[in-house]
Amino acid sequence: MALFNKTWQIGRFNGVEIRLHISMLLIAPFIFYLFHPKDLWGWLSASSVMIGLLVCVLLHEIGHTLAAQFLGVAVTKIVIWPLGGFTSLGRVPEKPAHKLAINAAGPLVSFLLALILGVLWLLTWLALTFLWEYPAPFGADLIASTLLFLAILNGVLVIFNLLPIYPLDGGNMFNALLEMLFGKALANTISIVVGIPFLLGLVLLGIFTGDPILLVFCVMLALGIGSLNPQSSRWIALGINYVFKRSGYYHLTEDYDEAIRAHTRALEKNPTDISHLLGRAVAHVNLVENDLASKDLETILQLAPNQVVALELCGELCSLKKEYDPALAYFARVKALKPDWTFPYFDCGGLYLEQKQYQQALDEFNQAIKLQTQSSPLFFVVRSMAYYRLQDLKAARRDQEEAMRLSPQYALVMSDVNLSLSEGYLDWAQDYYGWVLAKDPRQWLAYQGRADAYAANHQPDAAIADYDRALELAPKEALLYLRRGLARQKAGHPEQAADDFRQALALARKSHLRRRAQQLLAETAPALQVPPA
Repeated sequence: MALFNKTWQIGRFNGVEIRLHISMLLIAPFIFYLFHPKDLWGWLSASSVMIGLLVCVLLHEIGHTLAAQFLGVAVTKIVIWPLGGFTSLGRVPEKPAHKLAINAAGPLVSFLLALILGVLWLLTWLALTFLWEYPAPFGADLIASTLLFLAILNGVLVIFNLLPIYPLDGGNMFNALLEMLFGKALANTISIVVGIPFLLGLVLLGIFTGDPILLVFCVMLALGIGSLNPQSSRWIALGINYVFKRSGYYHLTEDYDEAIRAHTRALEKNPTDISHLLGRAVAHVNLVENDLASKDLETILQLAPNQVVALELCGELCSLKKEYDPALAYFARVKALKPDWTFPYFDCGGLYLEQKQYQQALDEFNQAIKLQTQSSPLFFVVRSMAYYRLQDLKAARRDQEEAMRLSPQYALVMSDVNLSLSEGYLDWAQDYYGWVLAKDPRQWLAYQGRADAYAANHQPDAAIADYDRALELAPKEALLYLRRGLARQKAGHPEQAADDFRQALALARKSHLRRRAQQLLAETAPALQVPPA
C-alpha cells in the first residue's frame, strides 16, 4: 500500500509542492499503448504529445491552486500521474460558493489552453501553407500536429471534466450549486442520483470501445460517488483496507487487539517503522492501555522528534490524566508544526470544555470543524456541548442534527476513551438523547448513549435502567452487557454484574471485549466467593 502512495517532488509553485506519482514510471508503456509508435520519429512525436499533455494537466491543477489560495484555502501539494492530476487541499472549503469557484478554475484554464493552442495551430498551419516553401522547416510538422492534438485534447478534457459525476470538477461544481440551494445532505443525494446514469454511460462507452483505461477510470469515479454517502464511504474504506492494509481494516472495525497483532507482526520485521508504531499506539489509546501507548510514543519521538501524530497522542494522554498544562504545550507544538490540521484544535476544545472555559472551547471547536477534511459526527456532538453551556440551544441542536445525519452510531455512542467527555454534562445528555428518543423511541443507541452518560456521572441505577431498555431492543450486543455489568458492579450487585460479564463473553466477537469480560469476571469472583467462569 505504501508503494502506491510513493511520489517524488519535482518542484514548487507558490509554496505548493509539485510531485510525480510512482505510476509515472509506466509512462513509456503507456505511450506505446496509446500511440503505437513504430520508429524514433513516432516515439518523438508521441513523447512530445504526452509531455505537452502533462504540462496542460499541471496548468489545470495550478488553476485550482490559485483559486484556492485566493479564497484562503491552503493547498498542500499537486500530484501528477499518467491519467491526470489532483490538487490536495488543506481543508474542505466552508462555503459552497468557494467550492464552486475552486473547482471551476481548472476547467477554465483547460478551456483557455484549448483556445490558445488552437490559435497557435492555426497560425502554424497558415505559415506552413502560405509562407514556408516545401520542404517545411525541420520539426514544423511535429509542432503543428502536437498543437492540434493538444488543443483538441484540452477541449475534450473540458467537456469530460464538466460531466456532473462526483468527484470530477463538474460533479463538484454541481454538488456545490445544489448545496447552495438545498443544503449539504440533499445535495449529496441528488449528486448520487444524477451522477450514476452519467457514470453508467461512460462504462457502456468503455465496453463498446474496448477501452480498459476508461473502465479503470470509471471504477475510480464509482468510488468517488460512493464517498458522498457515509455508509457507502465506510464500506469502500473497509474493502480497500482489507485488501491493501489489514491493520487499517481492524482499526476501522474497532477490533483493536487484532490491529495490535497486525502492527506487532510488521514491527518484528522492521522495529523502526513509525507508521506501525503509531498504529499500535492508537489502538492502545482506544483500549485505554495508556502505559503501553506511551512506550510506543516514546520510541517514535526518539526516531522522529517532530512526528505530529505522536505529539498529538502525547497531549491526549496528558489530558486524560488531567495534566492540562503539558497537554496544551503538546497541542501548541502540533499547531505550530501543522497549522491546518484539525485534531489539535479539537483536543484543545475538549480540554477547555473540561475546565469549563466554554467560549475558548467553542473557538477551538469552530476552527477544528473548519479545518476537517472529512466531517466527523463526534466533532459536532462535542461542539453542541459548548453551545449548550453558552445557552445557544438552537446552535446546539443544529450540531446534533448534523451529527445524526453523518452517522447515528457515532453521533450517539462514544468509545471508551471518550466516555469521560460527558462527565459534568448530564443535563446536556438528557436533553440530547431525550430529543433523539422523542423522534425515534426504538433507537437503542440513544438509550446506550444516555446510559453511558449516567454511568460517567455516577448514577448507576439510572444507567442500568437505560441499558435494560437498550438490551430489549438489541439483545445480542456484547458491549451493552459489558457496560451494564460495570454499572451493576458500581451499584453493589456483583451477582447480576457477573451474569452480564458472562453474557458479554459469550456474545463478543472482538477479542478485546472477550478479554475485558474475562478480566471483569475475575475481579467480580472474590465478591461472589466463587471461582470465575
